[in-house]
Amino acid sequence: MLDVMMPELIRATKDFYNIAGIKTVLYDADRKFLYSYPSSMCEFCEEIRKCKSLTEKCFECDNRGFDACDKTMKPYVYKCHMGLSEIITPIVENRVIIGYMMIGQILMEGDTDKVRALIDLAEEKYGVNKSTLLSELDKIKLSSRDFLDSAIGVLTMCICYLYTNNIIVKRDGGLGTRLRKYIDHHIDGDLAIGTLCKMLYVSKSKLYAVSRSEFGMGISDYIQEQRMKKAKKLLLETDSMISDIASAVGYADANYFTRAFKRETGITPSEYRKLNSGSK
Repeated sequence: MLDVMMPELIRATKDFYNIAGIKTVLYDADRKFLYSYPSSMCEFCEEIRKCKSLTEKCFECDNRGFDACDKTMKPYVYKCHMGLSEIITPIVENRVIIGYMMIGQILMEGDTDKVRALIDLAEEKYGVNKSTLLSELDKIKLSSRDFLDSAIGVLTMCICYLYTNNIIVKRDGGLGTRLRKYIDHHIDGDLAIGTLCKMLYVSKSKLYAVSRSEFGMGISDYIQEQRMKKAKKLLLETDSMISDIASAVGYADANYFTRAFKRETGITPSEYRKLNSGSK
């Protein structure tokens, strides 16, 4: 299973849609639907899905795409049973697929006549509304191969952004693990209680309870402990200025950082570096 920070995911997929005009769908490693933007299908697909037999064919095409993606562990481009192109890209962690992102549906240049022929067959065999499908087909923008390649590249970069920023993470320890990872990754940024609740999609009471259970202390104390821990590491392992170290652990004011550090250790950052310089 995947854990997802919904506000960030919504923003990223909305940005992708605004740029490319293509729907994005997120699945977990078991191919279970998790989220899509936009939430609704295109009108062409909605019309196709009115037919049970054609809906089953949609799922069959998707599963073949998943299977091919599993074998290569790379983005896989395929055409659905109605001739529209789709792309499945794996989300990989340590050479293991932990989820997928799919984009579609795309009408490629040169495929319009093929799709029209498939609509004719669907009308003959399943009684679909041909005129509605043709009308909806005309609304789908034609895309070139260059556009498709660019969409794959942007999607891959989007997945890297979502993964490296812990917006999409493999569920391996519940909320406590997600909280720990988020704090570690954003130790230099805004770790206010309200921000954590928003990014992790939890209430304040839940956040406080998880912190006590996972860390044995309040969330503010844990954040302070982690910031001081990183500050000590930077003081001993780098020659960075105190002001730069303060910024790296989330303090905009170096003087405030120095006071906080002294409350924690009994000495200033400069004194700590000098006293422990032999342990570098």
